[in-house]
Amino acid sequence: MSNFVTLPTGKIWIPIVEAVHNVCQTIVTNQRISMRSNSILFQNNGNCDVILDSGFTIKPDQSYQFGDTQPSTVVILETIARFDEASATGSPVVKSLQITEIQSNFSGSGFYIDTPPVQP
Repeated sequence: MSNFVTLPTGKIWIPIVEAVHNVCQTIVTNQRISMRSNSILFQNNGNCDVILDSGFTIKPDQSYQFGDTQPSTVVILETIARFDEASATGSPVVKSLQITEIQSNFSGSGFYIDTPPVQP
């Protein structure tokens, strides 16, 4: 998907995309996660590993983002998050997985330029 639109007049219109961040309730127990979004950010704020049912591990103080912020991207995430208490780096064991949902929407506005943007 192009980030700009060329109008019949030769001018370029660049739409403005808004990113809305919804911070979800912190997960502190093993549980199923079912989400649909443009992007989903997982951040392990605890002191033990978080293991997703696919075998993917998020270490303490690490984060991982699924998807991107393009409006045309949709991530459907169905997984189970489990805390590996045996991997705790301290006592007591702290279980804390913060999930942030990122939704991208066209704002309906944009701006005009006379020449196309330079692609890196």
